[in-house]
Amino acid sequence: MVDDEESMRDTLQIMLKREGFEVETAGDGGEALEKCANMGFDLVITDLKMPGLDGIGMLEGFQQRGDVPVIVMTAYATKEQAIAALNLGASFLSRSRLKKRNS
Repeated sequence: MVDDEESMRDTLQIMLKREGFEVETAGDGGEALEKCANMGFDLVITDLKMPGLDGIGMLEGFQQRGDVPVIVMTAYATKEQAIAALNLGASFLSRSRLKKRNS
């Protein structure tokens, strides 16, 4: 789980662990790429808008590895960012849609 918002990382980590998943977190794309180089992951869930290496830069790094599926979950993506993320192989879920479903 990659997000610069600690509360979002913590919330999703708790939810996923409750469902039986092992979860690692990172505060930006650079930290996520570093962890991925040292550990194997089955899936990455990420935000796009982050300081340091943003979600698009991280997706480019993961695309070079070619073995990690990525779900982008963000409320702040522009149409261009969403298209870029999809072109880099990500699946996409907006936080606003997630919030509406949980309301």
